[in-house]
Parts: sequence; structure tokens; C-alpha cells
Amino acid sequence: MSEEISTSLIQNYAIYGAAISAVISSIILIYKRVVKPLVKHFSNWYDMMNKVDKIFDELTPNGGTSIKDKIDRMDSGLALVQQVQQAMAADTESALFRTDSEGRCVWVNRTYTRIVGMNLAEVLGHGWQNAIAQEEREIVVAEWYKSVEENREFSMNYNFETPDGVKTLCKCRSYKLVDSKGDLIGYWGNCIIL
Repeated sequence: MSEEISTSLIQNYAIYGAAISAVISSIILIYKRVVKPLVKHFSNWYDMMNKVDKIFDELTPNGGTSIKDKIDRMDSGLALVQQVQQAMAADTESALFRTDSEGRCVWVNRTYTRIVGMNLAEVLGHGWQNAIAQEEREIVVAEWYKSVEENREFSMNYNFETPDGVKTLCKCRSYKLVDSKGDLIGYWGNCIIL
């Protein structure tokens, strides 16, 4: 009887061992074919989501460190510099002006409006042409737009004339304004009373 129990135990252990081995093999197989690819898939997905999150962090405002925030600060700084320049230039003895890249007036200082006897709204765009003495206007305007077309600076002596007929001889000169890429964005000019 003890031999039968021993043989029976050995057979049972063999069966249990085979079953345990089969279960372990199944677990290994499931791990290799299902779990590991899923883990890898989710790991790749997680890495991708982290990268996407980093991109969104850079593109959206987040306490002053995003690209948008940096651009906004640069724009604000540029606007402040322009305001300071215009404030400093407002009362100089020279008549100062700024144009866009096509030669249209976008700003003048108070000295300019005082000399020409016109307000800012009247000289903006192409209105500045009306401030030039009638007998010189055609020549000055032609030379101005020729310099703009040739993308060069302008320099010429001519008379401003107020609507009341008061003439003021000036030496006017413009300088090209370019952006950080070197593209023309307009002209900055001054007219010195002679």
C-alpha cells in the first residue's frame, strides 16, 4: 500500500508539475504575446503624449515662459520703444515723419504739423503731398516715389507751404527701416528748417 501511495503521489506530483509548467508557460506566452506588446504600446503612447504636452506647453501661455508670451513681451517692448521715440521726437526742432514700405505717411511729430499748418489726420497716407509748395509738389512727389520704388533713401531741399501760403524751406532726408530679416518696413525721415 505504501508503494501505491508513493506511486500515486509521484504521479500526482508529475501531473501537478506538468500543470504548473503549463500554467507558467501560458503565463510566459501571454506575457510575451499580449502583455508586453500592450505595455510597449502604452509606453510609446505615454511618451508621445508627454511630447505633445511639451509642445502645447510651449505654444500656450503658462506663467510667462511660453513662446507666445515671449513674442507678446517683444511686441510690447517694441511698442513701448516706438512710443518713447515718438514722445522724444514730438517737440524737436526738426519735422520728423515715418512711412510704411510703400511711402505712405503713418506718423509725423508736432513740429511737422506746425510747419505745414495741417493736423496729423490731414498729412497721413498721401496727405503729406498737400504740404509741399504747389510749384515744387510734382517734382518732390515724383522723386519720393522713385526713391521708394528703387528702395533707396531720399534727400531733397524743398518748401513746405501752409494753407495760408507761408513757406518754409527744409532739407528733407529719409532713412530705410528694415526688420530683423532685412526686409524693408518703411522709412524714417527728418526735415531740417534751413
